[in-house]
Amino acid sequence: MLKRFIDVCAAEKIFDGLSSVLIAVSGGADSLALAQLMINSRRRFKLGIVIAHFEHGLRGKDSLDDAAFVKNFAEERGIKFIGGRGDVKNFAAENKISIETAARILRYEFLSDVRRDLNFDAIALAHHADDQAETILMRLLRGATSTGLSAMKFRTLSEHGLLIRPLLRFRKAELENFCREKNLSPRLDATNFEPDATRNRIRLELIPTLEKFNPALIATLCRLGEVTAEESDFIAAQAEKIFPPSSAAMHLSAQNF
Repeated sequence: MLKRFIDVCAAEKIFDGLSSVLIAVSGGADSLALAQLMINSRRRFKLGIVIAHFEHGLRGKDSLDDAAFVKNFAEERGIKFIGGRGDVKNFAAENKISIETAARILRYEFLSDVRRDLNFDAIALAHHADDQAETILMRLLRGATSTGLSAMKFRTLSEHGLLIRPLLRFRKAELENFCREKNLSPRLDATNFEPDATRNRIRLELIPTLEKFNPALIATLCRLGEVTAEESDFIAAQAEKIFPPSSAAMHLSAQNF
């Protein structure tokens, strides 16, 4: 697993130009595997790493135990740990948004602030192939265009800085097996199994049904996402050649007069 992780990261140039990475760790199998793999390969890629955990305040003692678990995981391996917390329910109510959206906003704001304070190059996220497929399928069901079906990328420059996703070539089952092999004991978030959230229903109900028709569904959806992403990038690049940003701005400015 470690060799394959190193090979994928090298082939996709995930760590190129980076010397310091903040790893977002929830305590679940995905992020725990990411953290351990990055710890084991940090010398190979010459990386300084810090582990960060955001406590959402949604699951009472379980959430506090998650934070304590991740802190202990980091300290046992001699890795600096930074924790944060937020009141997701109040934030969601005040802004009239879903709990899931509120949690994501606060979590990314925390990670962004920590990365900036540390002056680190990137934030590592534990999105994997199953996440990729779920996202693409969810967007497809909502009627997304080809641009909307584009896959998550290994490296994305965002408002929060550079986001890297080293696990996009790995299945969730592989990450869970890795944790078992390394005697890691991931935390379990029971909300991931509640059928009220759209993503959970897609994961728990729809994908298993579709896999009866196509056992390689996850790989198929990931390939669809990669192809549409390449097409979107190509179209955007060609459009920029024909209509350079500066000339487009001048054209709009002339129209206004």
